[in-house]
Amino acid sequence: MPVRLYDIPPFQPRPPFPHFIPWTLFLLLCLSIAMTLSYTPQEDDTVVLDPDWKISLMKALIVWMSALILRMACYSWVFDRTQAENADNQAYRQVAIRIGQRCHDVLAVSLHTALRPEGGNAAELQREALARGDKALKTQADWQASEEGSRHSRLPVLPGDTAQALLERTLRQGLADIAPTLAQLPEDTPLRVLREIDSSIDEEQCEALWQDAWAASGIRQAVSYSDERGLAVVDKRLDEDAKPTALLLVVAGRIAPEAVADSAESLALLLLADARQQITLPSLARLHRPELECETSSNDLSRTLLQALDWAPLDAQAIRHLWVAGRPAQRNGDFNQLLVDTSLLKEDHAALHDIDAFLGQPGVVAPWLAIAAASESIKAVAEPHLVLSGDQAQGQRLWCTSVSPPSARPQ
Repeated sequence: MPVRLYDIPPFQPRPPFPHFIPWTLFLLLCLSIAMTLSYTPQEDDTVVLDPDWKISLMKALIVWMSALILRMACYSWVFDRTQAENADNQAYRQVAIRIGQRCHDVLAVSLHTALRPEGGNAAELQREALARGDKALKTQADWQASEEGSRHSRLPVLPGDTAQALLERTLRQGLADIAPTLAQLPEDTPLRVLREIDSSIDEEQCEALWQDAWAASGIRQAVSYSDERGLAVVDKRLDEDAKPTALLLVVAGRIAPEAVADSAESLALLLLADARQQITLPSLARLHRPELECETSSNDLSRTLLQALDWAPLDAQAIRHLWVAGRPAQRNGDFNQLLVDTSLLKEDHAALHDIDAFLGQPGVVAPWLAIAAASESIKAVAEPHLVLSGDQAQGQRLWCTSVSPPSARPQ
């Protein structure tokens, strides 16, 4: 079931018990009226007390007691209903929290950006460059071969490279990084592949290059492909009551895109396992449930961030690194207000990694690039990270996701 804690009705306070003073005054009023009606006026302008005045008082007392019994019955009905609703809502909330705190283990990562050099320790050098925020966004030659070039970041190319050659080589390198982890698992382990490639290369060529790279990887597991896109796939997998049997391999790339200006060429591969699968392999990090904004506002962005932290659960002060990728320019004001409204990045040594600023817009790769960068950072230093990313399928709405060290597996 989709986890939406804000849709659960809040706790209802117990209805107030009938107060003593009003009911005492009401009793006195009933008795006064009964006594007043017990006096009979005479012709000589005098009044005479009715001999049955005691009966009148008894009737008044019966009326008062009947009203009190009815009031207590109403109170008991409202009290029982409130208690039952609170119990149901609390039980539902506990179930929703358990579902909401499900997570994925990040088993393997392969990340390729303009900051990744050639060489044996390329991943480590790239991790350090990303942490520093080294700027790779600049005006340079592009695949469209325009004379003036375009402002973007570009994957390292070899002499004579074509966009097709770069895509195939990068896919081969990425799958080669993931293959050793999959080689430790049985061949009958199902593998679900989420593939998102943004490129000016036509779809048939992309498919052929992918199949060639996959065949060269030597991965033995049976593969099925996901038709869904973005972090919604992760969110939906965690909603399923049955333990998933398939691992999730994310392959997201932006290479030679149609819209070059301010883009970031990149490729990110992540191998994810639902924590409930109890995979015996060590994990790099823990990817908690992503939370999507309901509306594009600073208030809802703050709510989304705090909910994403609760799924970990983490406190805002515990976050040492905030990764931002794919943020629409129209949301800059909301993002700045978020930093003011929350205690995020208020501690010493807390760092903001704005991928859009030093690499460019990663497009479909945005959430996966940030999660991969956070996971590799956790491998070096075990600190919690937070990812705020855009999603082209969600318009201007943003995702918030916590990435934490794999120190304690949730039950």
